[in-house]
Amino acid sequence: MPRWLRPVLLAALAVVAVLAWQALTVRANYGGNWTGLFRTGAAMPMPPGWSAGVQRSVHPIGYDGQYYLILAHDPFLRNGAADYLDIPALRARRILLPLLAWTIAGGRGELVAGVFIALILAAVFGGVYWLSLLFARRGWPAWYGLLFLLIPATVIGIDSMTVDVALAALAAGLLWQAETGQVGARWATLAAAGLVRETGLLLILAAAIGAAREKRWGPAALWLSAALPAVLWYLYLDSLLSPAASPRLGLPAWVLHDLQGGLWTALWQPLPYPTLPPTLRLAARALDATALSGMIAIVLYGAWGVRRGTPGLGRSLLAVHVVFALALLSPEFWSSAYGFGRAMGPLFTGLLAVQTSRPRLAAAAALLALIDLRILAEYAGQAQGVLRWLGR
Repeated sequence: MPRWLRPVLLAALAVVAVLAWQALTVRANYGGNWTGLFRTGAAMPMPPGWSAGVQRSVHPIGYDGQYYLILAHDPFLRNGAADYLDIPALRARRILLPLLAWTIAGGRGELVAGVFIALILAAVFGGVYWLSLLFARRGWPAWYGLLFLLIPATVIGIDSMTVDVALAALAAGLLWQAETGQVGARWATLAAAGLVRETGLLLILAAAIGAAREKRWGPAALWLSAALPAVLWYLYLDSLLSPAASPRLGLPAWVLHDLQGGLWTALWQPLPYPTLPPTLRLAARALDATALSGMIAIVLYGAWGVRRGTPGLGRSLLAVHVVFALALLSPEFWSSAYGFGRAMGPLFTGLLAVQTSRPRLAAAAALLALIDLRILAEYAGQAQGVLRWLGR
């Protein structure tokens, strides 16, 4: 088998597995309506016209995927979509996947949701493919690339249509492109990262810092220029939206809010879960503590990797995201594995990609699994629905 073919087959296998799960849960839990994957809240207002066929979640508030579905129908916010976004400027900054879905669908509303789901699957393909290439390049089995499925952003994204899985995949692609000396592809990947979500700009910062540390000022300036598409898009949003629709100081509320001990404080302030029975409440808190402990260990392991790792983009990527994690001082941000598990996608990708021995890679994967345990607990209701459907 040609060396390039095995990563392709592994990535295709990952997509087939994810698609099989999605098809089962859509059939069993959403009555065959694929828009159920966007987790649109039962009590959330939606734009008239196209939203009549959207499957509503049993949860009144729903989850973030619903906002990306709205954006994918009106990416330039010309038809009132901003009125249905919780934080319009922040959500609209994460425009790349919604805009791609709208473009590929030719603006046809009936195709947008399906195209968006396909883009999430494409992100899974890319993440597994690029990680497989990285591992094969160092002489390891290419199937190690399937560890991309362990990244919390992936586990969440395939079930709720959140865009963070795409950023985790782009981080893998960026590391592969840096290792193989691809300049144009690297710039395009960095530019795309800044448009996937605002934390994608950290990849640009990491690339620029890595070049500057080696006194390569031309490449550093080139990588910084990859932020230009995001900056132009942000300026467009500022011209369109009222100041009240924008985050404070242009930053998400969880960056400069409730300045306490951050990750360390959250471990000792568990969520109360007042509506759960005592046994389930204890289990949920135990899983929360496990996820937070895993995250603390990942930050420390990442810091150790920065100190002991070989110079290169991977080390810069880890350094920037470790500092980012330590700077998020709001315990609220760390209260849910669904929240920090998405935002830290590039950190998790980098942690896997930079390991120089198989035991260290196994340790990194085990730490990710600690976070996944809490996330997978949210799959329990769906799994029960699938089992009931299969048992008919």
